[in-house]
Amino acid sequence: MLDAGPKPRRYLPLRPLLILDASFELICALLLAGAAGAMSRWLGIETFVAYVLAAVFLAAALGVGYIARVRRPAATVARGIAIANVAGGVAGWALMTLLWGSFDPPGRALLGSASDVFLALGVLELIALRRVPRG
Repeated sequence: MLDAGPKPRRYLPLRPLLILDASFELICALLLAGAAGAMSRWLGIETFVAYVLAAVFLAAALGVGYIARVRRPAATVARGIAIANVAGGVAGWALMTLLWGSFDPPGRALLGSASDVFLALGVLELIALRRVPRG
């Protein structure tokens, strides 16, 4: 058999991950704003804090969405987003672990799920950044 040469490296595309990231940020913002009263009870926070968090998530969704529009986002910016996602996921789990009794069961489920998603997105984005094709 003839050797066809080196096989092309497969890579994880960064842009779809950034779009998914922006979408999840937007979902978090809408959930926090739309269910601020219920979320406030579940998470043990004031309604005003839920609205502030919704605004933060909305700003993040808009920022990440804007960055995802670029054909090849700057690696340093994308790496910052990925690290922020990992840090947010770790912080969410640390908060939930330390203040377990402060959260109602739906709040634990929401915070744990959101933390998992942010951790997964951040790790996948970091992997995608390591595997971006050259050239």
